[in-house]
Amino acid sequence: MKFDNHDARIRHYELLLERDLDSLPVFPLPDGYRFAFYRPGDRDIWIDIEKSAKEFATWEQGLAAWEMYYASNEASLCGRMVFVENAAGEKVATATAYEDITGRDRSGSGWLHWVAVRREYQGRGLSKPLISYVLGVMRALGHTRGKIPTQTTTWLACKVYLDLGFRPIPQNAVHSRDGWRIVRTLTDHPALAEFPPASLREILAVWLETERLVLRDYVEEDFEAYFRLKSDEKTMYYLQDIQLSSREEAEREFPVLDIWTVLRQEREPRFQIHPMMSPGDREGRAFVHYTAWREAYTGLMPEAILKAHTLERCRESAQWGSSDDTFVALDREDGDQVVGFATLCRSARDFVSVPEAGEIAALYVLQEYQGLGLGRQLLEHCLAWIPRPRVALFVLEGNEKAIRFYEHMGFRPTGHRIVDERDGDTLVEIEMCLERDTHQ
Repeated sequence: MKFDNHDARIRHYELLLERDLDSLPVFPLPDGYRFAFYRPGDRDIWIDIEKSAKEFATWEQGLAAWEMYYASNEASLCGRMVFVENAAGEKVATATAYEDITGRDRSGSGWLHWVAVRREYQGRGLSKPLISYVLGVMRALGHTRGKIPTQTTTWLACKVYLDLGFRPIPQNAVHSRDGWRIVRTLTDHPALAEFPPASLREILAVWLETERLVLRDYVEEDFEAYFRLKSDEKTMYYLQDIQLSSREEAEREFPVLDIWTVLRQEREPRFQIHPMMSPGDREGRAFVHYTAWREAYTGLMPEAILKAHTLERCRESAQWGSSDDTFVALDREDGDQVVGFATLCRSARDFVSVPEAGEIAALYVLQEYQGLGLGRQLLEHCLAWIPRPRVALFVLEGNEKAIRFYEHMGFRPTGHRIVDERDGDTLVEIEMCLERDTHQ
């Protein structure tokens, strides 16, 4: 089965790679191309390149990404954002030597951002020279290591990064193990030999089959009246090694009145947990934080405190989260709406009384989605990322539903409480702790 280099049919996993910046490989640009740094006014060109490479579906999405990543620090781009220009001076590719915009990555690593080549210029040998050049810029800026976030849907880019010496960071290799299995299968890259290959069923986001039809190479001109490529719904139909020379032959082979009665669709699970990455994830986290507060704490907190917990305040809070510390729960049947989130601290904050502990700083699920196991899944994802023998959290006194949930998950009250006096009202938070064997 053939996959596009940016293919929505592939099951989505977030991936993160890194490498040191010593002894960087050097790849010269093909004849007729040159490097150029960002100049004021290049924003729209950047968006157009990224959109051509399928990073964005619309210009508005590109503008939102620019505002989030670069608008507040645009002056620095003159020494960080690189373009490849053709002989006519047209900018056809771009990448940026930047940093973690959340400020949570304390490692000092540079971050390779938004690598993209215009669709019509892909396959011309531009990506490796561009990336190696930008890594050199990153090193000149004082970084000793570089990181790059990517995803399984851009699997061919993963191969380029692996060829350039990038490797999965250890935590991501564990959390996105199935994603790396997919990349291993699609690229057969020797650097991923430790990952077992993924089956076709595991690779594809959607699987449709009948007794006669399985997922194989799709030939668009075959059977066009009955099998449609519906990329907007991520739905695919494929023929199994069947070449049909005419519409009449297709109708004889697969009667149109019968085909839909035998098709059955086996979708991926409705809900998916993954690290918070996109602007949409952040906006969804903010909405859940705002809404779930009112759902959980009405009657337990004074109305003045609830009113102060505005959506805008939740949006500001969401900007501090990152893919390293926040997981979101998505409802795939509702346009990937965020319906829950959890935030962790690998080392607990100062007011936690438990020694050698990590912390669950927040966990919220919208009321209509409670009871579906999402809270447990979010909690388990956080626990997998906390390398401490104990994990602490705080729960509002009187929130019996939450207390019962955490007790069911193995947490126990420590006896420590935090008392917050606000305008004559008293709020008490109960500390709970999970003791665990991190070697299991």
